[in-house]
Amino acid sequence: MAEHRCARVDVARVTMVVGLGGSGKYGTPAEVWRVWQSTEELIDHAHACCLFRELTPEERGQFGLPER
Repeated sequence: MAEHRCARVDVARVTMVVGLGGSGKYGTPAEVWRVWQSTEELIDHAHACCLFRELTPEERGQFGLPER
């Protein structure tokens, strides 16, 4: 059974440790995940780092999004 532990690094990051209950040869890996304080902060980050093009009108319609 997997074991999960979570510790807050600061207000913007959380460390997640996932293990299988034993101590393996190399230990248990840990990941640091970004945490956003609001949806708007998440959207701003996504626009800054990941947006390479706007959706076409057809794509917006496919996902039920309003026209721009």
